[in-house]
Amino acid sequence: MSLQQVVKIEPEVMDAYTYRVQTTDGTLYVTICDVNDEVFKVALVIGKTGSQVRAWTEALQEVINIVLLSGIPLVRVISATSNITTGKVKIHQPGINIRSGPEGVAYALMKYLQEKGRERDERNKGKERQASLEYGEFDEG
Repeated sequence: MSLQQVVKIEPEVMDAYTYRVQTTDGTLYVTICDVNDEVFKVALVIGKTGSQVRAWTEALQEVINIVLLSGIPLVRVISATSNITTGKVKIHQPGINIRSGPEGVAYALMKYLQEKGRERDERNKGKERQASLEYGEFDEG
């Protein structure tokens, strides 16, 4: 069995989505860059440069990006990070408890997938509506 090297060339322009998440370690910023609705890379920022939490966050960021380059689905990253917890709980918003920095990453990635799913649904509805107008059907709504 041989290893195949996966090479993805970084495009000059990407869409980016940044999520701010309150975690037990502080405010985490998760930026997700995608190309044609496919996640290309993730950037994580929390804490001050040189701090322990910042070092761990940068390491997690690099591992996530290697995983993405390897073609492993984003849902696997969410699954792997969603139940890593600490003894503390930070209430991000009513009903949403973030129990660690990694769980904050999972939360932001899930939000991204939910929003992209809604965008896709809206685009499909628009295409269906356009197709029905082209074929002489009318919109009752």
